[in-house]
Order: sequence, then structure tokens, then C-alpha cells
Amino acid sequence: MSDGNETRRDAGLPPALSRHRPGLADRLHDVEGITATSPGKSPVPASITLPREGRRPLALFVLGAGDGSVVETLRQAMHRERTDTLVVVVEPDRRLLAGSFSSHDWSAILADPRIRFADGESIDDAIRDALPDAADPLRAIVTGVGLLPGDVARFETLREKILEIGRVANTRFLLEASRQSERRSTPSEAGPPAGDAWRIAGIVDAGSTALRHLATSIGAAARRAGHEVLIRASDIRHDPFAATEDARFALDADPDLLLSFLRPGRSTIPWRHDLATLVVASSNPRLLPFETFDWTDRDLVVAATPGFAACYEKLECDQVIRPLAADLPDLPSPDDDADGSKEARGARTVLVVGNIPGIDAVAPDLPDEVRRVLAGIAEDWVETPGTDVEEMIATTRLDGDDAFQSRIRLALAYDATRRRRIRSAVTLAEAGFDVRIHGEVAWEQAIAGTAAEGRWHGWLPAGDDQTAAFHRAGVVVNVNSFAAPGGLNMRTFEVPAAAGVLVTDDRPAVRDAFDVGVEVLAFERVDELPDIVGGVIESADRRRAIANAGRERIRRDHTWDAWWAWAERELRRRHH
Repeated sequence: MSDGNETRRDAGLPPALSRHRPGLADRLHDVEGITATSPGKSPVPASITLPREGRRPLALFVLGAGDGSVVETLRQAMHRERTDTLVVVVEPDRRLLAGSFSSHDWSAILADPRIRFADGESIDDAIRDALPDAADPLRAIVTGVGLLPGDVARFETLREKILEIGRVANTRFLLEASRQSERRSTPSEAGPPAGDAWRIAGIVDAGSTALRHLATSIGAAARRAGHEVLIRASDIRHDPFAATEDARFALDADPDLLLSFLRPGRSTIPWRHDLATLVVASSNPRLLPFETFDWTDRDLVVAATPGFAACYEKLECDQVIRPLAADLPDLPSPDDDADGSKEARGARTVLVVGNIPGIDAVAPDLPDEVRRVLAGIAEDWVETPGTDVEEMIATTRLDGDDAFQSRIRLALAYDATRRRRIRSAVTLAEAGFDVRIHGEVAWEQAIAGTAAEGRWHGWLPAGDDQTAAFHRAGVVVNVNSFAAPGGLNMRTFEVPAAAGVLVTDDRPAVRDAFDVGVEVLAFERVDELPDIVGGVIESADRRRAIANAGRERIRRDHTWDAWWAWAERELRRRHH
């Protein structure tokens, strides 16, 4: 009679193994001495909450295959929490792995691509093979992964082995970084070269369409000026290996200049004390705990608004003010239009473009009572947009420390912006205009039951699609953020760059950048929009004149090439 521990070859391996993991099936095919495993109680509770670093889930290493129950628990937790991460089953003994496959039901696990297998005695090679897309997976073992027991009896032994692998990988990285730091800190190497082309590196949040577009535009302008530019889009919200991959990218890039967004150079490349960093503050710095970062005189902050620049005044870095800009795109060919003119398609369409994040985007834990107070104040602010935020806050009688007051200001600004954008679209739809809304999916619910219902058409991708939409629309309505009262968003420049007719909210920064009434149009109150839009949409000649004048103004003063030329002069003046 069999006791379940006899030696077998490829006996009882499940069909799911060959179907979903053919490489693993090949490695286990000729394994001798397969040992069946008995089921046991999972050392990980079914109610486990997946570990995170901030919002980013950690990768999870299950040490020893066991009976698969721990891996299945994690798989169900990912489903329950609607979270994707990577689970790596580390099993040095292929006999035990094959035995577990033959003894227990792994079919659902084998079908899940988020679960990887690092099998074989060479654990470091096995982990690299299991995670081919991760730049430095071994170093991540000591910088941020979760280690869980799949086989309790062997957990401590396997844990010590894998931690030693991580420590060795981390030591190698730190030695490379130290050598780079020492070389770069010599007088001949410190700072960007005085007259040569620079190697510029940047890491940008892959989850932010605006920042990716911004980094691409600035990088392209620097490249046209003769510099080498390397930009990495880092999925910091979802990629469990983002931190180590960012560090490896920065080390390998070995830049003369770092392009950063809201963060100083030391936050990205802490070993480079010599590194000059161009920090672009295109959004509100208070979205991050910027005061806690390690700022130095090597950081030059280029703030899009005076208010953003003021945030950095007490820090060690320099700050200057420069509005955003736009690429000057090629316009759609007249051949693309049915009758060879801009008037052929969309000339009576009113585009409303923008996202509508509210309080939850910046202060999700505010109590309901505070939210109700802010909602009422936000409605008042929409009606009187020229009012200073401090005046609005003073009416709330909400007490708290400086951190609380800062969150309240930001939450109020986001809520007011959301309300003004929604009201603009609904007001124009009520007036009978052919409104077409582009932005995040939240629009669908926000306009349900209003005259604008059914007018949301999803994202408008940057590039040729956006240029064509801006160019062909009758007008494009834009609402800048209350969180940046002294600044302008990128659409303020991108619409006229595409020879589109921009109707934007009136503020001093608009009048500094454009001749209002000639190059762009502006409104103060939402109820003015139907008259302003109606007045221009009926006149093809006026639309054409505004579109041409706006594009010429962008060409003259507001291209990214001009922005970069200015930034490069500022950097060279400071460092040479």
C-alpha cells in the first residue's frame, strides 16, 4: 500500500500546469523523488489585509510552496481588496513543488499571471527569472517586500537565505552609488557641464496623464536643444518594485541634471550631493509634504504660479516663476475635412475638457459635517470666483492646526473647481449648445439627470487626437483650478496652440499671457458663458481670427522650446 511518499516521475502533475506554465512544467517533468504533501492549516489568516507602502501594494514572497493554501489566501485577498500585486512562490526544492502540485488543487493559482514561481536551488537566479520585468528584484527583498510562510517548518531557514540574497544585492547597489557619488563630487565633474550637452534624466508618475505629457514636452524641447534626455514613467501607485526600479534607472542614467516634479533631487537620487535639479511645480505643492523633503541650493524650483513659488520661500532652494507652455503642433490637413475648411466638422461643437476630482482627491478622511460646510462655501465661491480663499475659509469657522487648515483650503479649492466645471457644461447644454465633454469617468455620474447627460465622451488623448479636437471645435471651454488662483493649466496654452478658440475663466494670469478678446476669450461668471459662446460660434470669421491670433501668440511667447531656453539660461547662470 502506498504511503504517499514514494518516488515518482511526472506523476499526477495537473493539466493546468502545462496549459498555463509550460516552462515550469518542463522544469518539473524530469524531477525524481516527488514527495506528496499533506494539507495543513494555513499560517496566514483568511482575513489578511495586504501590506502596503502608502497606497502602493508590496510584492509578496511566499517561502516554501506548502500545500498552496497561503498562496490561495493571498489570491483571494487581492480579489477582495481589488488590488493587483505580485506574489512570488519561492521553492528551492522542485520535488516538494511537484509533489504539492500533484497532491493539491493549484489550478486557479496557476491560471493567475500575478503569481510567479521562483523554483530551483539557485534562489537568486530563480527570482530574476520569475520577475523578468523588474530591474532590481533582489534588492527589493530588503527595501520593501512582504515575506510569508508557505511551509512553516522551513520558513526561518528560507527567510534567512533570501534576506542574505537581498543584503548582497543592496550592498552592490550602494557600492555602485558610492563610486558614482565620489566621481561626480570631484571639481571637474560637479554640476552640469559648462558648455557641453547635458544628460538629463527624469522620473514621472505614470498615473498622471498631465505630468507624463509635461515631462515629454519639456524633455522633447531639451532634446531639440541638443541634450540627451531619458524619461521614465514610474507606476508608483501599483508597481510593487517601482522604488527599486526608479533607483536603478537613476543610477544607470548617471545624469548631469535631474528633471523632477514637486520633489527635490535628494528624494530621487540621495547619493548625488552634487546633482543639479530642475523642479517643476506645475500643481499645488501642498499635495505632498514638501516641507519635509531634503531641499538644497542645488534645487531650482520653477513654479507655474506665484502662490506655488511662495510655498518654497522658507526652504533652502531657489524658486522662480514661469507659466506653463505648449508644443506648437502640426494642424490637421484640410484634406481631412469634408469640404476643405476648418468649418467642416465640429464648428458648432462646444468642447468642455477637464477632470473633476473633489474633496476625496486631497482630503478623503474629512468628517461629513466638514464636507457639508465646504460644499456650501464652494457653491458661494463658484458664484464669486474672484474672492480670495482666505475670505472663503474665514466664513467656515472651522478650527484646527496649520496642517488641518491647509487641507481645508485645498479641499475647498478642489470642490469649487469641480462644481464650476460641471456647472459650465450643464449651463451650456441647457442653453441648447452641442456640448461634448472630455475627462475622467466621474463625469458620467456627475451629469446624470441634467441637460448634459450623455454628453461625456471619455478621455481626450494628448497628441494628434487632442490637436484635431481643439482645432475643429467651435470653442473649447476651460476652467482653471481654484487651487492655483495665480496660474494657468496646460489647456490654456494647448487650445490656442492648436488654432482653437479658447473660452477660459478670467484671471490676471490670462491677461498677462494673452490679449483677451483678440487671442482668447474669457468669462467671469458661469451664467455669462451662453452669450460669450453664442457670440463667437455664429461667426466663422471671428473664430478664425481668434484662432490664428492665439496660435501666433503661442508661437511667439509660450512654446516649450522658449520655456526650455529660459530654464537652461537660469541653470547655467546658477551653476557656472
